[in-house]
Amino acid sequence: MTEKQHKYSMLNRVVLAHIFMWLDQHVKNKEIAMPDICYKLKAAGYASKIINGFSEEEIKFLLKLGKDEEFMEMARTPVSLVVMALEVIKYHVTTVSPELRTPKLNISDKKLMVGKAAYWKFMVNEKKKNQEDYEHQKEVIDDTVKQAVVFYDALFSAIMEHKFKGY
Repeated sequence: MTEKQHKYSMLNRVVLAHIFMWLDQHVKNKEIAMPDICYKLKAAGYASKIINGFSEEEIKFLLKLGKDEEFMEMARTPVSLVVMALEVIKYHVTTVSPELRTPKLNISDKKLMVGKAAYWKFMVNEKKKNQEDYEHQKEVIDDTVKQAVVFYDALFSAIMEHKFKGY
């Protein structure tokens, strides 16, 4: 595996691990329902975490990255966990070519891209039920969409700029 392939593989594994964590936390919080695609993403994230895992060097790098002020600030920002997962995977799918996305997901790019549409359909129904709560949720979702791009860009840069041993 070349250094470039290793970095993209790590990026993919980190993205899937975060998606698993966010969706798992969403389920544990017993928040509002998720689109079906989220259950598939959660399963893919779990499988990636168990099957592919991370090396000791990668774990040290990720722990150090998690203590970085930029990432700590992002962690303190209130977000919709479902929207964060859907936006990050959408951004990942549109940014990284399929050849560089390993491990492979058994979910088509098209399905990943329409997951957000299913969530917005759900939000329209919420708006009909409770206008005040909807306004708050919409504000959080708008902030989450922006936060997802910032998170992904920071993660992408950190991984691509890091020099891993053996390359």
